[in-house]
Amino acid sequence: MSTGFRPLVIAALGVACLVIADACNRDLTAPRTREASSPTVALASPIKRQLYGLDGMILGMHMHHDILLALGVKNDSPKTDDDRSLLADSLINAAPNDSTRQALALSWGVRIHEVNYNYLKYPASIDSVRGYLRTIRHSCLP
Repeated sequence: MSTGFRPLVIAALGVACLVIADACNRDLTAPRTREASSPTVALASPIKRQLYGLDGMILGMHMHHDILLALGVKNDSPKTDDDRSLLADSLINAAPNDSTRQALALSWGVRIHEVNYNYLKYPASIDSVRGYLRTIRHSCLP
């Protein structure tokens, strides 16, 4: 018997993650169900997964050295690397002092936060995002 439920998978990028979390938490007394949730793949999210209120229906990742991490955001998504984050890591680690390391971390962090390249175009990231989308979609099917 069909419930009429059609899964909607949202790929949230950056600050859009905050909008989804806010929308999903409007009625904190309502029980969460598959039918009432919007499964989400969060990329470069500025918040922890449990703050979405989606009861585990959220997957995502963050690039090492993303500006949000450099600014102290406590994201608990798995960390991964691309060519930019690996280059940033080598430059930051080779810097002669703390102020240079901090300046490099902030400068590279902005470039690494660029969602289109780092999360949607970099080959290894494409595979990860596709895998997250498949997993979250299948978790929603009746």
